[in-house]
Amino acid sequence: MKKITLLLLALPGFVSAYAQTLPKVQKESLLAPANIKIDGNITEWGNRLLAYNPTTEVSYTMANDAENLYIVASVAGQDMANRVYAGGLSFAVGRSNKKDEKDRLVFTFPTYDTPTHKERYRINPMPKAYGAEYAQEQLVRNNGILKDNVKYIRTAGVKGVDTLLSIYNAFNIKAAAGFSLDENLNLNIEMSIPLKLLAGYNTGDKLFYSLRVNGGNAHFTTTVNVYFADGHQATQEDIDKGVAQANEREALLSAPTEFSAEYALSK
Repeated sequence: MKKITLLLLALPGFVSAYAQTLPKVQKESLLAPANIKIDGNITEWGNRLLAYNPTTEVSYTMANDAENLYIVASVAGQDMANRVYAGGLSFAVGRSNKKDEKDRLVFTFPTYDTPTHKERYRINPMPKAYGAEYAQEQLVRNNGILKDNVKYIRTAGVKGVDTLLSIYNAFNIKAAAGFSLDENLNLNIEMSIPLKLLAGYNTGDKLFYSLRVNGGNAHFTTTVNVYFADGHQATQEDIDKGVAQANEREALLSAPTEFSAEYALSK
């Protein structure tokens, strides 16, 4: 009988009890902290964001100052980290709160210069429960992957702005990603968008926005390993079940999720 080796690491997303008590969308305006820095580190936000949306599994905060709008998002667990790494987060601003709004400005990060670029690595975050030393090793590894590969922002509908931008660009659109050594090695995404680029897309001081997790094929495994404590060989039924679970997981990771809300600019 041909031996088939399967590796199945079905790690669910981790959502803290704190996140589950937050509102699904941010309800208040917020003036951005004076010490804000777009670096993937959310310490200036107190490491606690204002809303947790269960549809997208994203914790987030929006804020502004006189010149910029800031979007800070965080996702927990291996699956969500790889969904965001593969497909990015898209922040969109429309002229209305209609779900079928076509006239929108869209900012996506991370994104890539070639379709296959994102497939070279897999993010492998693990909670600190696996040990502080191992967690630190994964933090360094994963932040190194982000530094080497996450280099572009994609825009759509923004007049006079290129569709594919370096994270260092002349339009002052900024974005960064980074893991923090917290409970679950959460992946943090930060974006800063000049308010002048949003001109005409606000009603008074109100913005109609959506946040979308695009999803993507993160290529977790090409095989699935089934181990048994007594060492016996997996049956074909065991193998078929493992492959089905892996395919289901890939389909879930590839599916986009989105929510919409309103934000009133802080003065």
